[in-house]
Amino acid sequence: MATVFYFAYGANLHPLRLAAIAPSCGVEASAVLDDHELRFHKRSLDGSAKCDAFPRAGAAVHGVVYRLDAGEQSTLDRAETGYDRVAVNVTTPSGACEAFTYRARADHVEPALRPYAWYREVVLLGARFQRLPATYVARIEALEVCDDPDASRARAAGALIATLRGTGG
Repeated sequence: MATVFYFAYGANLHPLRLAAIAPSCGVEASAVLDDHELRFHKRSLDGSAKCDAFPRAGAAVHGVVYRLDAGEQSTLDRAETGYDRVAVNVTTPSGACEAFTYRARADHVEPALRPYAWYREVVLLGARFQRLPATYVARIEALEVCDDPDASRARAAGALIATLRGTGG
C-alpha cells in the first residue's frame, strides 16, 4: 500500500492517540511548520476549542511527521471534522518534507473559546512525548482552559490521559 506523510501538531502528537484512528502510523521525524501559529480556536463538536495551525508570518508550529497507509487518510479525514486537509511543506532534521495536515475551516474558528483541561493535557503529553522545545511546551501549558461539563466524556478522557502518561508522555 502507498504511504503518505501527515504532520500532527495537536491531539494526534502522541502515537497511541493517533494509532486509534490510523493503526499503521509510525513516526518519521520531528518537524516545524513555518509561518504558522498554534492556536486553540477551532470550535469542536463538543463546543470547546481544539488546535489549529493558523497562518501567521514569522511564527512556527512544532510537531511530528507520521507515515501512514494512504488508505487510512479517509478515516483520519472523517475524524478531523471542521478541518480541511491541506498540503504543507515542513522542515525536519534531515530537510524539507511534503506532508498533509489539517487547518480549521473559517466557519469553525471562534477565538473566544477555550479548550477543556483534558484536551490541553492530551496535547501536552504528546508534545512532551515528542520532545518538542521546552519553551513551546510551556506556552501550551500556560493556556487558559475550562472544565468539561460532560462528566462521562471527562472520565473517558481521563482514562486516555492515564494511558498516555504510562508511556512516558
